[in-house]
Amino acid sequence: MATRAYIGTARDVHFDDKVTEHHISDLNGKEREEYLTPIVRDPIMEMKYKEAIKGFPNRRGKVDNTKVIARKNRTSSATQRTEHTDSYTGVSSSGFRNRLDTFTDMEEEKKEETISQATYLSTCKHLNVEPTPIILKSLNEDSLIIKYHPVGNLSLKAACVALVANTMVATVDLTHADIGTTGAVYLGDVLRENLYILDLIIAENNVGSEGIKCICEALQENRALKYLNVSGNKLTEVDAGAIRDMLLENTTLKGLNASHNEFTDIGGVLLAEGIEGNDSILDIDLSWNHLRQKGARRIIESLMVNTTIARADLSFNGFHDAAVGIGELMAVTTTLTYLDLTSNRITDVDMAHFLKGFERNETLETLLIGKNPYTAPFCKQLLQIVCNNPKNKIKELDLDSQSVEIEFLDLIHTTRKERQLYINHGTVLKADLQKEATDDFSSSDPMMVLMECIAQRQLKLVDIFQSLDRDDSKTITRTELREGLQSLNIPMSGRAIDKLMKKLDVDDNGEVDFAEFMEAQREYLKKKQEKEEAGAAGVQQDETKMKEKVAKLIKMRRLAKMAKVLDSSTEKTKKKLSIDAFKMSSRRSNMNESS
Repeated sequence: MATRAYIGTARDVHFDDKVTEHHISDLNGKEREEYLTPIVRDPIMEMKYKEAIKGFPNRRGKVDNTKVIARKNRTSSATQRTEHTDSYTGVSSSGFRNRLDTFTDMEEEKKEETISQATYLSTCKHLNVEPTPIILKSLNEDSLIIKYHPVGNLSLKAACVALVANTMVATVDLTHADIGTTGAVYLGDVLRENLYILDLIIAENNVGSEGIKCICEALQENRALKYLNVSGNKLTEVDAGAIRDMLLENTTLKGLNASHNEFTDIGGVLLAEGIEGNDSILDIDLSWNHLRQKGARRIIESLMVNTTIARADLSFNGFHDAAVGIGELMAVTTTLTYLDLTSNRITDVDMAHFLKGFERNETLETLLIGKNPYTAPFCKQLLQIVCNNPKNKIKELDLDSQSVEIEFLDLIHTTRKERQLYINHGTVLKADLQKEATDDFSSSDPMMVLMECIAQRQLKLVDIFQSLDRDDSKTITRTELREGLQSLNIPMSGRAIDKLMKKLDVDDNGEVDFAEFMEAQREYLKKKQEKEEAGAAGVQQDETKMKEKVAKLIKMRRLAKMAKVLDSSTEKTKKKLSIDAFKMSSRRSNMNESS
């Protein structure tokens, strides 16, 4: 027995949980009436259920004739009704008659109608409200979705009456449907009776404190719902208390989205109490609130105590105040695989605490930590930990717009040799890169740089000449020399190239042929041998340093080229892989697996 206020005043209504629509279809008329007629004290409710029974197919698959007759009478009475306007659609009675004609046509085609649909139609008639086709259709499907379209109180009331005994609908999505507090109260009543709804989304509806209280109180009893989304409802500290009480009592909820609300310090403390005492939640989203200081610290402490949460979205808050705790969380967590700390004012000092714990982490697979004021060196340290720790399980690292140093690109290349890793970052700091990549040894011999590059890459002189001779004219111009050296990532600036061209072009005709190229190499090797035979002090040491510097500059030029490619494809990459889409798909897949 339960007291509800679906129609008129409150009354007692009894539903037999053992009876389903499939059972009902196998019963004859009298048996169906016995099972489906509720124990009521109101003649209107009794009449409504009897009317629904008349139109339900019997076990031989035939439809009662009374169903069609009743529907024709309903259509006839509608034509005589005076003009009126519904609060939801604003449609006059002429539009109402058209819709009823459509329903009559459906009956004439003998399309079967479930008990929920019949209940919805009869309730609409009693409430004098126009039935909504999308609601009627959805009552026989697995999802009832009415997003970004206002639903009037009477329309929602009729839908909720039908949902009470519905066994088909698993997802109810009323995002931005303007249901308000009244609608939330109706849905709370549904959750007390319905054991088949798994996902409830009432985001951006301004349900108010009374509405969220009703939903949470119902979920203290409900043992079916898996996912609840109450984001964007301007919930405050008082409402955080209702959510806390729900989390402490509910043992089946897997996902909670309370983002885009107005929880502050006290709200964070209350929510943390619920998180600590809950042992079923896998995914929690508290992004875009005002959680900071004590509230933020208590949330992090609760995540350390909780033993089930695998995904936590804390983005766009003030969790820099809990940096020490976040570091400790990274070190001790055994369940957390996804953490979003985007835009939390995390500085270099806070990042140092985070990295201290991150070195010991063995569970995290996805980390989003962009839009924070820490500097580029900490990006490098973060990736070094991922690269050097074989027990670290990071697969996705999103730094968003954080700038990185050139060495960061080299670390990416090294890390991807060992594991699959998606990394999103901002621009590459190119000041040092350009300085290093254009160092042309102006105080040294550019011929030595060229020959050393050829030696380190183990290339043949003829291959180098052919790659520089782009027009296959058997000679190399200054333009071809410059473009060829750039394509080979040989580090020389314009001034060094001029000096090299003058050295190679013996006959001073503006072009270098292969004979001149070979002669320059022989002269270089001859001078090098003479120095070695003379045994001049420091020659070997200088040569070693020169080789190291050339190797470094070749590497810098390669990374510079890589940075240019990354910069040009950043936008395309972000469009190709949407982080928000990844969050949502992963969240739902995790909850489905757990279910």
